[in-house]
Amino acid sequence: MPDAPIRLVIVEDNPSDAKLLDHALRRGGVEFRSVRVDSEADYVAALADEPDVVLCDWQMPHFNSLRALELLRNRRPHTPFILVSGSIGEEAAVHIIKLGATDYLLKDRLGRLGPAVRQALEQSALRTAAQQSAEALRRSEAALAEAQRVAHLGSWVWDPPTGAVLWSDAIYELFGLDRATTRPSLETFLSVLHPDDRPAALARVETMLAGADEFANDFRIVRPDGAVLWIHSRARATRDPAGALLRVDGIDQDITDRKRTEAALRASEERYRLAIRATNDAVWDLDLLSECVHQSDPFTALFSYTPNTASRLQSWIDRVHPEDRERAWEGLQGAIGGAESHWECDYRFLRTDGVWAEVHDRGFILRDEDGRAQRIVGAMQDVTDRKRAEAELWKTAELLRAVANGTTDAVYVKDRNGKYLLLNAAAAGFVGKTVAEVLGRDDSGLFDPEGARRAMAWDRRVMESGCAETDEETLTAAGVSRTFLTTKAPYRDANGTVTGVIGISRDVTEWKRAADAVRESEERYRRLVEVLPDAVFINAGGRIVFCNPACLRLLGATDPAQVIGKDPLELFHPDYHAAIRGRIGRMIETRESAPALEERVVRLDGRAVTVLVIATPIPARGADAILVVLTDLTERERSLERLRSVMGSVSDAILTTDGHGTVGSVNTGTQRVFGYTEAELVGASVWLLVPGSGPGERDGPLANGPRPGVPRLVGGGREVVGRRKDGSTFPLELTVTEFHLDGDRHFTWVLHDITARKQLEEQYRHAQKMEAVGQLAGGVAHDFNNLLTVINGCSEMLLEDAGDGPSVRTRAGAIREAGERAAGLTSQLLAFSRRTVLEPRIVCPNVVVAETGNLLARLIGEDVRLVTALDPRIGRVRVDPGQFGQVLMNLAVNARDAMPTGGRLTIETRDVVLDEAHTRVRSEVRPGRYAVITVADTGTGMTAEVKARVFEPFFTTKGPGKGTGLGLATVFGIVKQSSGHIEVDSAVGAGTTFRIFLPVIDEGTVPVPTAKPVRVCGGTETVLLVEDQAEVRRVALIALQARGYHVTEAVDAQDALRLVERDRPRLDILVTDVVMPGMSGRELAEAIRGRYPLIKVLYMSGFTEDTVVRHGVLQADTAFLHKPFTPYSLTKKVREVLDHA
Repeated sequence: MPDAPIRLVIVEDNPSDAKLLDHALRRGGVEFRSVRVDSEADYVAALADEPDVVLCDWQMPHFNSLRALELLRNRRPHTPFILVSGSIGEEAAVHIIKLGATDYLLKDRLGRLGPAVRQALEQSALRTAAQQSAEALRRSEAALAEAQRVAHLGSWVWDPPTGAVLWSDAIYELFGLDRATTRPSLETFLSVLHPDDRPAALARVETMLAGADEFANDFRIVRPDGAVLWIHSRARATRDPAGALLRVDGIDQDITDRKRTEAALRASEERYRLAIRATNDAVWDLDLLSECVHQSDPFTALFSYTPNTASRLQSWIDRVHPEDRERAWEGLQGAIGGAESHWECDYRFLRTDGVWAEVHDRGFILRDEDGRAQRIVGAMQDVTDRKRAEAELWKTAELLRAVANGTTDAVYVKDRNGKYLLLNAAAAGFVGKTVAEVLGRDDSGLFDPEGARRAMAWDRRVMESGCAETDEETLTAAGVSRTFLTTKAPYRDANGTVTGVIGISRDVTEWKRAADAVRESEERYRRLVEVLPDAVFINAGGRIVFCNPACLRLLGATDPAQVIGKDPLELFHPDYHAAIRGRIGRMIETRESAPALEERVVRLDGRAVTVLVIATPIPARGADAILVVLTDLTERERSLERLRSVMGSVSDAILTTDGHGTVGSVNTGTQRVFGYTEAELVGASVWLLVPGSGPGERDGPLANGPRPGVPRLVGGGREVVGRRKDGSTFPLELTVTEFHLDGDRHFTWVLHDITARKQLEEQYRHAQKMEAVGQLAGGVAHDFNNLLTVINGCSEMLLEDAGDGPSVRTRAGAIREAGERAAGLTSQLLAFSRRTVLEPRIVCPNVVVAETGNLLARLIGEDVRLVTALDPRIGRVRVDPGQFGQVLMNLAVNARDAMPTGGRLTIETRDVVLDEAHTRVRSEVRPGRYAVITVADTGTGMTAEVKARVFEPFFTTKGPGKGTGLGLATVFGIVKQSSGHIEVDSAVGAGTTFRIFLPVIDEGTVPVPTAKPVRVCGGTETVLLVEDQAEVRRVALIALQARGYHVTEAVDAQDALRLVERDRPRLDILVTDVVMPGMSGRELAEAIRGRYPLIKVLYMSGFTEDTVVRHGVLQADTAFLHKPFTPYSLTKKVREVLDHA
């Protein structure tokens, strides 16, 4: 800080804020004179008075800090510029710091203003001193470099502790190496040496490490272009008090020319002497035999000696400084007595004017053939100015080092390879090491790998661009991560060549953390408010200063400008203005939140919206402000209404109870299912609806311990018995879910009426039982039919052969009658099991009823009156007319037996459409249009138990010998096989009604034409008969031959194919069984048609329909004869097939 008051320029448009700055500076002990400006013109005028510091606000109506900083840097680049603001963000602060601002402060933290101003002035002074020192250093280095260039002399420094090596520019030029791509090191130097000279060089290094203080040698180097040069290399060691090697300073001089001329000098002494006299160097020639020294004219000019003044060796030795004399003489004697080719030494030499000159003396030793030294020819250089410059340079370096070590910021210098050449204690402390431990190392050995990579990449970028950069960087050293505000600039040599990087880093870790915490907190608050579904606004000083997007949506606004700046009362309905003013006053006075209230706000379109208002006072930079949160209750009301609508539309009963089972609410489904009104159920016990069997069962769903806040299922899928208001019971599926309200347990009960499901389950069990019986019946049908074919066929042939013999005809007739009854019984078995081979056609139900009517009238007797009510508009159905007639006869017989004293039998037809409500309880029935044939009687009716088993096979209520129990089972099977279903209604004493539902066929369907009657007669065609049952085959053979047909018989399909292949007979028709071992009848027919394409085929089978279909028969164009058949039916069918076109 200067002793005189500092001169301040305060750029501030608010006089009060400027006074606060003056007050803060005086409290901080700063003596100053200030002037306040708030425009660019006044600011420029104030800068003309050369102020010491500028304090500037961030933003003003007619001026801003960025412009102020630009004007200052253009006029007074070193004057500190401190930003003082109350609203600047972190990003803006970092930006202006990067642009050159010295520091920034927030107005609510002016306690730091005094220290900040003093620190800025100190840093400014340090920077100025550093720049002056750097300039002096640059000039000194430039002078030294020029001197070395003129003398073809390069200097170098070796730091043994770190291995670092520094070369002057002359060294690079001497070795022919590129400074930008070459890393100076001992290994690089050895690689340049001639291979034969490397061992000698390594030996000199070892002697230096072992304790030698200096060495001097001549070496050959091989340049990259292949040129071989001689250099004279001389070095001197610097050691600590303990003798440890700290530093080695050396020079390398190109002596190629000298080496080349040594031979010429020996051959032509005269030319050499002329050359001595002609040169401007302080050249001398020592004859070791005579100890005479000859000097050149420049020697006299440099040291004020006449040519004969120093003609003797002792005279030269006497003029060496006493402190240097022994060292110089021992060095010379050592070079002469050894094998060295030259000698070199720095010492002080007395001029005739009494001034000690710093000289660099070097001489080349000429030896005879035996290696004995004869002469030494050398040159003495006055290096007084260079030494003085080096001392001055060292002083400057020490000053810079003191300045760097006096700051807490890290200050450092790196070479082009990233190795540290200089750093202060603060920089070493940042990485947890001493300065000596860091020097010579690069960042890869100090920081984490990724941080080191970024830092070194930044160094290269600065060196390549040649421009200074300021930025933040985060580095991890010794396990600790720190954030630095770092400025890096190129480090240049005397020629302006970039040789490294200068850096200054300030540890801003704690400041960054604090700033990050503030920013994260603000960001969290901002995002929270922006995404809140509730409307939020801030009332400050009676005006809205902030609102979130939800507030705009609630008010119907599209832009914040439509709301910001308004009086908050304008948002609310006038009815609430007085209450709102009172609440605002109380909150400001007590600093306590107001209780939540429901009020109405008025949207911009004039529509009023009910909201829940929550308000609380908040700090806002010294002003009174209130945070208001508005929750739109419109959707809540809509949701409640939708919930009420949904609950009312659900067919299940849904109710809620408390933990004791007391009903709290019910839906309309509960009233519909149980028959109670809402008023009757609310407040009653739930056990009124599901009484249960005892307290244990009742409490089951409610017995488990409470788990507050966790809705959970405490009873699901449980079957219980419900009781309606009328006392009737029915099955229910119960699900109970627990929830908590105001800390108390409550339960939601969902009760689903499963009566229909139970009925479906019962129907399914009945269908399974019918299926099992059907499988049994179908399994034996084939064998029965084969046996009955033989019995009925033989009985018919006996009757034809019996003539007029009454005894034979009677017995044969009895056999045929028994066979026909057995065939009928088998047919019934197949019918109820739905395995009858039907021949369906599209017919009108009225026609079938009419054709069967005459037979029914005779069947039911005279005491039962038959009534028909046939709808002429009834749709067509697809049934087997004969089988459907059997259905009507079975129902009529059943009705007759139920009316022993007579009654009325009604047959009615009509069309109906079954919807999903009707088919829901019958899973096998599909919605659609059906023809309904109703058969109703006025008989005794049935009990519920009988009705449940009415379609079971072999179930009968008639006495022994009066019924087989297959009549209604047959009806059921034929109806199901015809894709229909049957329903029965009956009650004891009220008669019985059967309703048969058959799907109506599309009107566009063409009915299958009825076959024309054929005359039963024989023929002369050839028949191939294939049947694996010998008895059946025999009956068929006799029947066909009796009618005149030529018959070839085969026992199976393979036998038939062998006959055809062997005999090639003429064939007109193939009569074959369907199911045979090895190959089916269908496969046989396809094989035969390969040889006889026009052959007719008639299939026979006693198997059930599904078996026949699986073997490829019963298609529309297939002729089929079902077993058992008679000779008559067989020959009739053969004739029919043969005559069919």
